[in-house]
Amino acid sequence: MKKIFLGIIIALVLGFITYKIADILCQIEVKCKNCPQTSLNKENSKRNGFLVSDYKDFKRTFELKHHSEKISITDIWIEKQWFYNSDFCLCTNVQPNENFNVIVEFKKSNSDTFLFGLTPIVNNRLDESNAGIEDTRKTMQFDYFPTELNLILSEKNPNENIGWKKEIVTDTLKIKLTE
Repeated sequence: MKKIFLGIIIALVLGFITYKIADILCQIEVKCKNCPQTSLNKENSKRNGFLVSDYKDFKRTFELKHHSEKISITDIWIEKQWFYNSDFCLCTNVQPNENFNVIVEFKKSNSDTFLFGLTPIVNNRLDESNAGIEDTRKTMQFDYFPTELNLILSEKNPNENIGWKKEIVTDTLKIKLTE
C-alpha cells in the first residue's frame, strides 16, 4: 500500500514538474504577449465571429502614373481585432479586443517589385502608424469603427536617387461602409 501511495506521489510531482517546465518553455516561445492579430482571410474572420462588415463603394482599379503597373482592389473588409490570450501559455485561446482591423486586399500586375503604398488619412492627417503593406493586402488597425476611410495612394519616385525617400502622391481611395 505504501508503494502505491509513494508511486502516486512521485507521479504527481513528476507531472507537476513536467507541466512547469513546459509552461516556462512556452512562455519563452511567446514573442509578443497578447499582440493584436488579423485573420488570414475574410472566410476565417467570418468563421471565428470577428467579421464586422464590408466596404463596397470604392474605386476598384488604379493604374500607377509613374510606373507600368495596375492595381486591382479585390476586397475591403473590417473585423474586430483579436489576439491569442497567452496568460495561461499552455491553454491559449482567441479573444477579441475593443479595436478594429481594416483589410484591403489587392492584386498587382507587376509582382516582382513594390511600387506603391496606401496610407490612411485620420483626422485630416496621414496616419503613419498604419504605413506597412504586404504582398497582397494592406492591414490597418484603428481604435474606432471607421464608416468612411480615405487612403492616399503613393508611388515610388521613378528617380533612382530618390525612390521611397520622397514618394509621389497620385490618387486617393475613398471607401464607405456598406449599409
